[in-house]
Amino acid sequence: VIGAPGESIGGITSAGIIHAIYGGTGGIGNNDAFYQGEGGWPGVPESGDGFGSAVAAGDFNGDGFDDLIVGSPGESVNGLENAGIITISYGTANGLETAEILHQDTNWVAGVAHADDRFGSALAVGDIDADGFADVVIGAPDDNYRPSSYYCRVRGASACGNVGAVNILYGTANGLNAAGDQFFNQNSSGIAELAQVGDEF
Repeated sequence: VIGAPGESIGGITSAGIIHAIYGGTGGIGNNDAFYQGEGGWPGVPESGDGFGSAVAAGDFNGDGFDDLIVGSPGESVNGLENAGIITISYGTANGLETAEILHQDTNWVAGVAHADDRFGSALAVGDIDADGFADVVIGAPDDNYRPSSYYCRVRGASACGNVGAVNILYGTANGLNAAGDQFFNQNSSGIAELAQVGDEF
């Protein structure tokens, strides 16, 4: 799977597209192109969405078919520009199907969507808890950290703002869901250093 996040769709600049190129007994075969709003993929192409900025694959539901996650860090969420989303499409014998969108305002995903979080900028997949289901780590390099006005006054301007964070979603027989969802930034217990604006953790 190849992401082209700067691709224009119908004159909409940097909406983004992905190409899925299927293997076979003769090597590389059919090439499918997907973008938001096409072929059952949710969403609408908008300028600057950057669909395909990050792509990662793993078998999140343990059915023997790899599934695909696509990052769109420039996507707006509830009017918040560049909050970012990910789109998950589950693999089947017929290729990719059943796509859904997740973001930090999805009710079971840890964290809160803010403008310019850029959730989905980076993706990594592995079986983190060794239960046989692939899990995904999602980077939001400009995630906003502002625990309280008091904290921000005491720590200063560099402590509150776009510092960066990661979400971890765990795979199950039903795919990625709320079970054990984790959220970390550099102020989280057990994470070294302290979060500062511009860290892009």
